[in-house]
Amino acid sequence: MNEVICNGEVYAIFGDTNEIDYGTTFYGSPEERLQFSALRYKKGKVFQHHVHKPRPRTIEKTQECWVVLKGKVKVFVYDQQKNLLHEQNMRSGQFFISYRGGHGYEILEDETIVTESKLGDFIDVEGDKEKF
Repeated sequence: MNEVICNGEVYAIFGDTNEIDYGTTFYGSPEERLQFSALRYKKGKVFQHHVHKPRPRTIEKTQECWVVLKGKVKVFVYDQQKNLLHEQNMRSGQFFISYRGGHGYEILEDETIVTESKLGDFIDVEGDKEKF
């Protein structure tokens, strides 16, 4: 796992599901709205059934997580002023968490599949994104 840090703040986290130890591994910080966990267990593991209690939460910005299921991508991470901080190639099984700043990615192989999960009520591209 590696973090992209600027002025003492974590902008992004990169990780690899192929390197996850047995058990539950949490990524991210409790101070962030988006947390990510990866679970690796042997057959027969049972998780206690549960529901999540209602609790008010304040979301001020969209944070997101990507997982490359197949293929390769190049990820670009930018600071708040849209200056490039970091770029990194990702392959199948790797993930990216974006907390702040800007980001983008380029597909490097045909048939690449990436899943994205966003935190926040994403309305549409024009209402939620400032492209640069």
